[in-house]
Amino acid sequence: MKNRYDKTITACFVGYIVQAIVNNFTPLLFLFFQRSYRIPLSQITLLVTFNFGVQLLVDLLSVGFVDKIGYRVSMVMAHVLSAAGLILLTVLPEALPSPFAGILIAVMIYAIGGGLLEVLVSPVVEACPSDNKEKAMSLLHSFYCWGHVGVVLLSTLLGPVLPFSPDGYMGVLVALFILRSGVEIIRKAMDQLLGEAPSQELVAEIQAFVRSYPGVLDCHDLVIHSYGPGRRFASIHAEVPAEEDILVSHDIIDTIERDILAQKGVHLVIHMDPVAVGDPQLEYYRGLVKEALAAVGEGLSFHDLRLVAGPQHTKLVFDITAPFAMEAGDEEICRQVQEALQQREEKLLAPITVDRV
Repeated sequence: MKNRYDKTITACFVGYIVQAIVNNFTPLLFLFFQRSYRIPLSQITLLVTFNFGVQLLVDLLSVGFVDKIGYRVSMVMAHVLSAAGLILLTVLPEALPSPFAGILIAVMIYAIGGGLLEVLVSPVVEACPSDNKEKAMSLLHSFYCWGHVGVVLLSTLLGPVLPFSPDGYMGVLVALFILRSGVEIIRKAMDQLLGEAPSQELVAEIQAFVRSYPGVLDCHDLVIHSYGPGRRFASIHAEVPAEEDILVSHDIIDTIERDILAQKGVHLVIHMDPVAVGDPQLEYYRGLVKEALAAVGEGLSFHDLRLVAGPQHTKLVFDITAPFAMEAGDEEICRQVQEALQQREEKLLAPITVDRV
């Protein structure tokens, strides 16, 4: 089975390449800074200490705000800051009276981004389901090395062949790569972690599986949580005859739960809903509800019908399942169904709950 989180993990690998660029690109420019801005080498070498000092500070502070603002915002912010810092590295030394101050500001900005990447990327990969998590984590850290090699190799190869010094322009090119990486993180990495709607095929497959067992009249309220291959959890309500021995119905439910785990890899929890079968009065009102739903619109179904008969009114309590594509809101659906029922029986009251599927 293809792991739907492969793109998430790949985007995180790229994130570690970005961190390698942040940490290793500026040291390649030390001699350029010394020649172009007359900055003493003793000051320039402080940039490495300053970079890692800021990253360590961000590592400590991120514990207090990452969970509050969310991984999506933090990951995007990390890439934006990393790219902004590298772009400013080509601008601020020329714009400010003190070139070293400009370099220091740029380093501080991209160091914040690098520090965020350091604390964000590993937990995301750790949270992604994979067939071999240890392999994924080892490969993740190897991409830091590949990023280091790549930025050094690219700078070395471009230097001799270009008719101008590429050092200043390299910052912009690297920043563009980082921004693109940030966009990929948004598109590919975070959506799956925040949750995806299950496919209609999977929904239909689970419902058909449950309905196929004798002793199950129908099923509804299916909820699925997917955390990757072999990590799908679901719950569903199964209607069973109220007249049946509860021990017999419970044994059927246990069998379904075991079989679907073995055959489909779904951890399913089934809630039993006893339904009265053969009650003429209840069957009459079931037919009435079906007519009302057919009059309101296509795709509507109902479940959990309960009848409360009183001296003045008859109350029908039930849930309606409506498709998300249906334009009418939940309150409007309830109003229309209630009106359709009262047209058929004036003293009928119907408290209704709408579920969307």
